[in-house]
Amino acid sequence: MNPRHFQDLRHAKRLRKIVTALSRHPTASVPLASQTSSEAQSIYRFWSNPTVSSEAILNSHSEGTVARARGCETVLSIQDSTDFDFTSHPQTTGLGYLNQTQQQGIKVHNCFAVSGAGEPLGLLHQHTWVRDGSPGKTERPLGSRATSA
Repeated sequence: MNPRHFQDLRHAKRLRKIVTALSRHPTASVPLASQTSSEAQSIYRFWSNPTVSSEAILNSHSEGTVARARGCETVLSIQDSTDFDFTSHPQTTGLGYLNQTQQQGIKVHNCFAVSGAGEPLGLLHQHTWVRDGSPGKTERPLGSRATSA
């Protein structure tokens, strides 16, 4: 993690501690992965800190990914899109619809670097977005669709 992407050096140090704590239990939720409730609360406070951006977190990580990739003869760039479904969390705001359903959530597209030997090197890029509007097909009046002659 490169600290130059953060306005405050303490944020880079805190991110390193968070990643270390969460990597001990990668499939667990934050409360379960944290050793104490105060550690879980500090992780949530870090994520909601307006002076810490997702871009700073990603950029500090992707620089290390690129550095690791430079040491490999072959590097694969693997892309994947997924949905984070928060339908069962009605208090969550800022969500969009997922696919053609009433589900609410966030769309995410990731690009991972993997060595030719199959070793994960890290995240190169991540794009997140929410869909505006409502689910379902948009109806157009007959004859409004462009056709080729």
